Amino acid sequence: MIFPSKMSKKTEKLSTYIQYLIILVAAALWSVMFWYGSTYSIPQALYGIFFLGGSIIVYSLVELKDALEANTRYRSILMAVLAATGVVITIISYLEYDNMLNSRATSPETLHYILAVGVIVVVLYLTYDAFGSVFSVIVLLTFLYAYFGPQFPGVFFHTGMSEFRILEVSVINMAGMYGRLTQVGATMVAPFLLFAGLIKGFGGFGVMLGFSTWIAKYLRTGIAQMATIMSMAVGSISGSAAANTSITGSFTIPLMKESGIDKEKSAAIESVASSGGQILPPVMGVAAFLMADLLSLPIFTIFTAALIPAIVYYVIVANGVRWIAISCLDDDESLEVDEETTNNIDGHEMVTIVPEMPSLLYGTQFLLAIAYLLYALGVERQPVLIAGNRTVALSIILGITYISIDKIYFSKDTVGIKETITDIIELIKLGMVDGAKTTAGIMIILASIGAVIDILLTTGFPTMLSLVLTDIAGESLFALLIMTMVTAILLGMGMPTPAAYLIVAILLAPTLTQAGISELNAHFFVFYYAILSAITPPIAVGIIISSSIANSNFWKASYEALKLAIPLFVLPFSFVYYPMIISPEASGYLLGGLYGVLVLGALLLISYGLNASNIPLTDMSNNRYLIPYKGTLLTVGTVILSIPIVLF
Repeated sequence: MIFPSKMSKKTEKLSTYIQYLIILVAAALWSVMFWYGSTYSIPQALYGIFFLGGSIIVYSLVELKDALEANTRYRSILMAVLAATGVVITIISYLEYDNMLNSRATSPETLHYILAVGVIVVVLYLTYDAFGSVFSVIVLLTFLYAYFGPQFPGVFFHTGMSEFRILEVSVINMAGMYGRLTQVGATMVAPFLLFAGLIKGFGGFGVMLGFSTWIAKYLRTGIAQMATIMSMAVGSISGSAAANTSITGSFTIPLMKESGIDKEKSAAIESVASSGGQILPPVMGVAAFLMADLLSLPIFTIFTAALIPAIVYYVIVANGVRWIAISCLDDDESLEVDEETTNNIDGHEMVTIVPEMPSLLYGTQFLLAIAYLLYALGVERQPVLIAGNRTVALSIILGITYISIDKIYFSKDTVGIKETITDIIELIKLGMVDGAKTTAGIMIILASIGAVIDILLTTGFPTMLSLVLTDIAGESLFALLIMTMVTAILLGMGMPTPAAYLIVAILLAPTLTQAGISELNAHFFVFYYAILSAITPPIAVGIIISSSIANSNFWKASYEALKLAIPLFVLPFSFVYYPMIISPEASGYLLGGLYGVLVLGALLLISYGLNASNIPLTDMSNNRYLIPYKGTLLTVGTVILSIPIVLF
């Protein structure tokens, strides 16, 4: 049954109440985070229970509000039930926390098994609702593999897990959905997602959009490069290829199409550029914090290791985008950003505030907050939760200060104190709720991954997979890398980056470390392929979204995206053959940078050979100094990355 197309006053009023409830729960969630980061007065597992429960409630309430506004009755009822269930399971888990911990030495009570079933059902359904069927199927297959282990032949045989043992590993023993990953999400990831929400709330995305447009004014292929620059900046904050493509693509793809770039190429440019934001410090999305926890390394070490590959990644993308854009132009044409494009920025949905002060001056508040974050993590070596909480507090203070200065000294109209305070409160609420929405989805997927990983570890599956890959590869490191690459891409298809990375890190990274590759380099190797799975057909989430925005053919857009991204698929091999790129502290940052330049040069040759094929070989008028035999250049670039070169 569907409600009438127009919301009744009663439904509209209910929707308003739910919005207030979302704000209240989000505020409570962040208050608990600040309280725990200041006191550490409860066990981390118990804090994780609170945070996962709050995330379930936030997600369900947000979807309930959307369902009411869409007049979908059954979904409204379902989400209301899930929100209420989130409250119940959180209360019971809190009250039974000590008993569940003690159940490791004794038999769990019936209530604990009922609770575990409730947690699994709610988390799995919300995982399906938020991220689609691909990962949900993987979770269900994991449960089936655990239960039917004796039925599997050969090396994948195991003795099996009873349904009670599955429930214990998944929830009751404070493992699985309540385990390490959920706690990492609550302590390391959450403050940065709130920080990202506040950046958006205080107008950071609008500043990034304006900055990208300003740079693009001075480039012949400016509109296409604007997509690259903006996607890089926004993607580092959002940490999701799908979200980044949706946010920036809604603006850049129509502009590229209007300027004369083919719709398939427009979709390809946006999807490839959006996927890479997650590897750009200093935020890098969620996966960087998960990597830091898995490797027991400071998060600043991960940021440092990611810097050279991230620069190489975006130079390659920008170069490929340049050739793609030029191939769509006549000799006298350009894609420079004009005044009309600049004027359209203020009305875009990414822009939450339009300050009167110059955008570059207004944007310094975000640079100051990020600078403090890096100082707290890299110099003071503060715990991530404390550094994150203090950065959030600083960003709020800076946001209030800059908005007040803008209203008082730069505004052309007289603005009262009451109006200024109201605007500030609204922006803080916007950032707080946006951060809570993002956090809710991440916490839900982390809970699901936690169950998958703990069950697979209990069955011994990662060890068995490692034996199979090593046996097939034999003594060939290159063959092992190829198989690991293919497996990582296949495992990551259709999944959000945190899920894709964790799965491939647990299942594949140990195989590489056994082959003599350092843990950090091995994790970066699989991490990059987990990201690139978002643009790998047939389940290329990033391309699905971008081609939908562009109204283009998915397969043609995938072909263009792969042409642009093939050098990026080769890039992770340099992490193995030139390990100092990831670990420059061992041989010196200068040598690491020199090898970075070498790898960049090789990848530019590959990119050149793939994306400049439709451009005249000799055209001096537009600085097109193209060399014949582009296939030769592609081969030379590949060889450089496959056969290590000793510089010193």
